[in-house]
Amino acid sequence: MKIGFLGAGKMAQGILAAMPENDRKKVLLSCIEDNRNAEVARSCDLVFLAVRPQDVDSVATEVRPLLSVGQTIVSIVAGKTLAKLRTAFGPRVGLVRVMPNLALRAGAGMCAICPGPKASKEAVAAVERILGGAGATVRLREKDFDAVTALSGSGPAYFAYMEQAMAEGGVALGLKPAVARLLAEQTMYGTAKFLRESGMDLGAFIAGVCTKGGTTAAGMKFLSSPLFKKTVAKTLAAAAKRSRELA
Repeated sequence: MKIGFLGAGKMAQGILAAMPENDRKKVLLSCIEDNRNAEVARSCDLVFLAVRPQDVDSVATEVRPLLSVGQTIVSIVAGKTLAKLRTAFGPRVGLVRVMPNLALRAGAGMCAICPGPKASKEAVAAVERILGGAGATVRLREKDFDAVTALSGSGPAYFAYMEQAMAEGGVALGLKPAVARLLAEQTMYGTAKFLRESGMDLGAFIAGVCTKGGTTAAGMKFLSSPLFKKTVAKTLAAAAKRSRELA
């Protein structure tokens, strides 16, 4: 199976970096500004669409006449539904919609996958294998994609914001900025890693760390305010609403 990319930005580079070296050597990569889009469209079985949302229509206009039955377009473009992709690229090709996040650039991404009705089992399996090399994948219905966009697509920014708040709190307590960031970052990374590998219930984990009368319990009196969870829920709801508007 020959693999191509229409678009060579950070997301495309992250997926490419996660692929085995032998596969990478066979990949045909096309920047939107160069003249290789036609070559990708003619010769690749699996074509990752990794351009900006505003560039989809112009790219589709260029490559649509060159596409044929048996090819599959894998879109990682935010806000472009399968219906819109079908209109843009025509009835001949298979379609797979993917919602990735920036963590795939570190080999720890989260990618939601929704195959269109014409996507072959072989193509979908190839997509899952390729993206699985860059982190975790989950197959979902397209109607879930607004929630996915809000939670995992936008989530890295929220996660970094929490880390920033913890680091700034450490600085306020007298730590040097670099030390405070290291402590916050490694603590968040290690906790996420443990929870992922153990599958431990989140409530049980929190309760286990919060020894009665201890330091964590003292801090949780402030953090466990209902307002905090309501703020997080409103944050995700706002992002999901915007995702629906963009679609």
